[in-house]
Amino acid sequence: MSSAENILCQFCDQDPAQDAVKTCVTCKVSYCDECLKAIHLNKKPFTGLRLIEPIPDLHILGLLCLEHEDEKVNTYCVTDDQLIICALYKLVGRHRDHQVAALSKRYDKLKQNLESNLTNLIKRNMEL
Repeated sequence: MSSAENILCQFCDQDPAQDAVKTCVTCKVSYCDECLKAIHLNKKPFTGLRLIEPIPDLHILGLLCLEHEDEKVNTYCVTDDQLIICALYKLVGRHRDHQVAALSKRYDKLKQNLESNLTNLIKRNMEL
């Protein structure tokens, strides 16, 4: 039985699955040592993909920079209305001359707008 910090291999045929040793950023799959060697390290097109320490929540991979290893998405480009991969892109990337905001502040603003819109929709629905 796995504990909260154990991440199991998603390719394992063993029962129970072995503990993962790496997670592929592109595949969003965690591998044990045997499966990693058998599948990911030796077979194209997997050989060039980036591997990181296993992480429990694979959804977070969408918030990691693919260019700057271990950098997290932390900035929002107001000019382009999109996430900037990491702060390094603001300094040296195509967003360097753009207006940016902290991701947490942009999240709070969008959440407030959504809550306001939802409240207005509920009021309109009740008036019908």
